[in-house]
Amino acid sequence: MLHLFTGTPDGASPAAGVVLGAGGLIYGTTQSGGGTCQPSGCGTVYQVGPTGQEKVLYSFAGGPSDGAAPVASLFVDAGNLFGTTANGGIQSVFGTAFELTPSGAETVLHLFAQSPDGAFPGAGFVSDATGNLYSTTALGGSQNGNCAGVGCGTVFALTPAGASSNESVIYSFLGAPDGQQPEGNLVKDASGNLYGVTVGGGSNTNCGSFGCGTVFKLTRAASGWTESVLYNFTGASDGANPGSLVGDSQGNLYGGTTSGGQYSNGTLFALSPTGQFKILHSFTGGPDGARPQVGMVIERPQPIIVGATGGGGNPSCSPGCGVVFAYAQ
Repeated sequence: MLHLFTGTPDGASPAAGVVLGAGGLIYGTTQSGGGTCQPSGCGTVYQVGPTGQEKVLYSFAGGPSDGAAPVASLFVDAGNLFGTTANGGIQSVFGTAFELTPSGAETVLHLFAQSPDGAFPGAGFVSDATGNLYSTTALGGSQNGNCAGVGCGTVFALTPAGASSNESVIYSFLGAPDGQQPEGNLVKDASGNLYGVTVGGGSNTNCGSFGCGTVFKLTRAASGWTESVLYNFTGASDGANPGSLVGDSQGNLYGGTTSGGQYSNGTLFALSPTGQFKILHSFTGGPDGARPQVGMVIERPQPIIVGATGGGGNPSCSPGCGVVFAYAQ
């Protein structure tokens, strides 16, 4: 055990994974706690050394000028940390993008305003060769979609330059047929194209008004970005409501759905570069778990997909305590 969180001043409820920085230092976020924003705190960015020395680099202060509730993993570039907060900022709810130096000096790179730039960013960043950062917002964006006037979510680009940083929306979802509420980190291929999943939306209506979700691709060209749906989930044996996506060096994509499947407890799926969809496993809700989230691909002669489930496994919790799983094709 490297560190036990206490709420104040070090934070509480770390919801995201950690990243490795220089010198073996581990960096992460807590979505609540910290020394400001009482009574429960607006969250922290923390640093843990190899032997467990924990240090709070920054305590968020909340809106209107700072963020709150960081729920995504951080991105490390040239020693600085980049991340998002799901709340705080404008009206104290729409979220922010931020940069943090190793000494803990924070710069708010963007304050989200819901329309047209998005709201509630809950994913981490990926970068391109020129240093631009890409991520998603769960809601906001265009008001022309099918999401009750709050926007169906966006994919956005951020060119970090301190207080002069520039944010631009590269795609606004409309709900149907393209999807709504993008979830999890984006995947970038060697050509700079971006891939992701939406929890809902799509062209299939088997999952009610919210939709069954999609896998999407954003293709980069000199004239801009073009969105295409690679797969529409049906809510049947293929699953519904995907929540994560990872890729391998061959261009294959792997993900998990949090519902649907043969036992209604989610599925593990693969999508080839040519668009061939394959169900790898249907979770039973028993010893193998339920509601999977995929975390990484270990590249061997055959890829090993590693993740965790939000339920199933040990029945002493209800509905199960969850498992960590590995799947080898």
